[in-house]
Amino acid sequence: MYKFKKINSRITAYLLVPVALLLLIMGWGGYLLASDHLQNLWAEAATLQLQRAAHQVDMRFDEPKALINLFAEASGKPGAWLTHKIILDQLRSQDGVVRADVSLSEGYLQEAGAASEMRGRMGQASAAPGRMERLSEMAIRRRGGIQVASPVFDTDESRKTVSLTSEFLDENDKPVGRLEVVMEWSHLIQAVQAEGVWRTGRAILADNQGRILARNPSASMESLNETADPLELKTLEALKAKESGTLIYSEDPLQFSGFYKLREAPWTLVLIAPGEEVLAPILKSRNYYIAGATLEFFIILLLIRMVTTKTVASIKEVSDAAKKVSRGDYSPHLETKYRDEMGTLVRDFNTMVVQLEERARLKTSINLAMEVQQNLLPQDSVKFQGLDIAGTSVYCDETGGDYYDFIHFDSMGEQCMAVALGDVSDHGIPSALFMTTARALIRCRASLGGGPAAIVEDVNRLLCRDTQQSGAFMTLFYLELDAGKNKLTWVRAGHDPALLYDPASGAFEELGGKGLAVGVRCQWGYEENHSTAWGPGKIILLATDGIWEARNPRREQFGKERFRESIRRSAHLGPEGIIQAVLDDLTAFRQDAAIEDDITLVVIKDES
Repeated sequence: MYKFKKINSRITAYLLVPVALLLLIMGWGGYLLASDHLQNLWAEAATLQLQRAAHQVDMRFDEPKALINLFAEASGKPGAWLTHKIILDQLRSQDGVVRADVSLSEGYLQEAGAASEMRGRMGQASAAPGRMERLSEMAIRRRGGIQVASPVFDTDESRKTVSLTSEFLDENDKPVGRLEVVMEWSHLIQAVQAEGVWRTGRAILADNQGRILARNPSASMESLNETADPLELKTLEALKAKESGTLIYSEDPLQFSGFYKLREAPWTLVLIAPGEEVLAPILKSRNYYIAGATLEFFIILLLIRMVTTKTVASIKEVSDAAKKVSRGDYSPHLETKYRDEMGTLVRDFNTMVVQLEERARLKTSINLAMEVQQNLLPQDSVKFQGLDIAGTSVYCDETGGDYYDFIHFDSMGEQCMAVALGDVSDHGIPSALFMTTARALIRCRASLGGGPAAIVEDVNRLLCRDTQQSGAFMTLFYLELDAGKNKLTWVRAGHDPALLYDPASGAFEELGGKGLAVGVRCQWGYEENHSTAWGPGKIILLATDGIWEARNPRREQFGKERFRESIRRSAHLGPEGIIQAVLDDLTAFRQDAAIEDDITLVVIKDES
């Protein structure tokens, strides 16, 4: 093969012929890629639109369903009759709620001595308060989930309505009644009609069997089974099998469809769009591309010799400057002489040098932030009134959102100490800042005294003010130990339960309880949980999900059972030894897989 001595000749010979072929291949390949990309973009956009519209409807079901669940949970508790009345009043005051009634079953009425009365409604004169009070005093539970009926025309209300029904059973699984909430159909469908998806293409709201509840544009067809459109039939089959998805009908005419099932009702949103609408940008630019490619072929031939000489010189200048940057010298700043690709390269090089220098400074700052955050965590294990306490945090980034602390103030008493462990949503610098704020609030509030529930409630209320826009939150486990009384008091704010392990019996006990993560709802009330099962030799473990959700190269999770087995094997060691044994087992399980989430573990052992 002939070897050219100059880059000008080599570029001319090697580019002239290949450019024509390359332009042809790129044109066809670009069309296919752009077409596929536009299809994917439409699928993503359609799914997001459908999901958002479905969420709007789900949100209108959330509050009534939550109150129905609260109705069942309140039964059998002191003041349940008044609580039930308040819940019903709140249900009736909800936007879009037509009525909310409790119906007593025939069997329950007979047992209550009212065989002649087949139905009673709370809050009405026909329902005897004594029987309703008895229902409220009973420990009842819901039968299955809350049923959402298809919209029907309610002759009593002269409008189309949807019913939410929940049946209640007593302790013997006998039906005692049901709670029915009737909502306006127009109130629910407005949430969809207000979204852009309802005004794009053909939009359909159908139940999971294909019965059409609403559509735009309107049509007389009542079910997708009646359609002659093959894409609608394929969509019907798909929505019966999956929660969401998109389909393509490649025959003439080309069409696309997407569907998304609602979470709170047995309904599905469907969107169908014509192919020419989805692919309009690429079809319009195809002819322009052919003309431009032909012109470009001839222009390239003329420009090759003009550009190559200057390009070679500019490349050498960039190369020399890059060598200086590689040695840590960020002073080179190249003069931009051209406005072509070479000029872009020089400008990008100058921008890169500035960004590399900024990145170096940022790396230094991040390292400093990591050092500061690590110093906020307890540096040593603690020995307190016969208790041996140790903890550790391993972050997957330089900074993280996991947090633990050992807290003791004079206001808590000489025999009491608190241990807090939290896990901020996400990880990295934003989570680290949230963790730092939460630590300061917890310590400040704990110093003022009060029980764990009061402390967590005040911290939650303060954090909510900072998270209204960001949506960040933190799961928290706050444990107070009274060494004098061998008593444990804790609040579980959305975090995994702590574990109480007895080496003598080899049994684990979960320190559970109800509670929402802090930073979610300002006025949430947290409950305190108590235990006196604490004693010499026993071990308490507080951990974040980064331990049992760690994965190996086969994507298997470490799991809680492996975690418990690791504790059993190392229970004879001190807290620091137990922590190290768990970390060693975790490392051996992960092999060379990266840490995907922050890992935090606190071990408390009674050595008295």
